[in-house]
Amino acid sequence: MRGLKDALYGGDHTGSVESRLLRWGRISRAGSDGLSPSDLREYELITRAWRRLAVPYRDMIKMVYVWRANREVICRRLRIRRSPATFYDLELGAARRAMIAEIRRQLADAGF
Repeated sequence: MRGLKDALYGGDHTGSVESRLLRWGRISRAGSDGLSPSDLREYELITRAWRRLAVPYRDMIKMVYVWRANREVICRRLRIRRSPATFYDLELGAARRAMIAEIRRQLADAGF
């Protein structure tokens, strides 16, 4: 959990948060059997943060990290313009920022 906090409040947190969201998606797909207690707490915290997101951001995060859906599929389902690709990038960036902000709130509420 301390690593997640350091990743969020450090200078360049993009790569570390991205890897944690990828791991969260993998655990969501495969199940949480055999996780260490700290990894399980981190998974639960990220899941709580994800549930508190606005619906469009929640759907975007789920499609990218849990479903591992293609950009075209995500754009079609969420009604994002497919061309130019920057529309998708902007939407994904906004969803990630909302996710990071919510994780920070969850960490603050948990006393970390």
